[in-house]
Amino acid sequence: MKAEDLAKRMTDTELADELIARLNTLIEDEEIREAVEQLCLRQRAKVHGTALATHPTIQVSLEDDDLYNLGFLGLLNGVVGAIPEGEDKGCGYIAALYDFTDAEKTDMKLTSFKRFDTRGYKINES
Repeated sequence: MKAEDLAKRMTDTELADELIARLNTLIEDEEIREAVEQLCLRQRAKVHGTALATHPTIQVSLEDDDLYNLGFLGLLNGVVGAIPEGEDKGCGYIAALYDFTDAEKTDMKLTSFKRFDTRGYKINES
């Protein structure tokens, strides 16, 4: 099936919600959660050039001049799409939520994935 045919079947928010539900199911297993946490929090591809930075949906962070960091969520949000309007225009729909596990707030644990949209984190536990 072609990508344009798939795009006609599901909106960006529907795709985000489906992926979020599946990711949250996966991270119910502690071993899988730890691996996903590594991908989301600690693994970054360092990329030179502006193709990623100027892409309309891929989310990156700027490290230095022409050096950008691309993580798992940045790429995943690139697949899903970006918020089209409002205060958060250009931001990705999928967010990873963490809790601090120590008093110094230096260590975090992945707790869940949520949809981020122009109203903030969507409260939808279904």
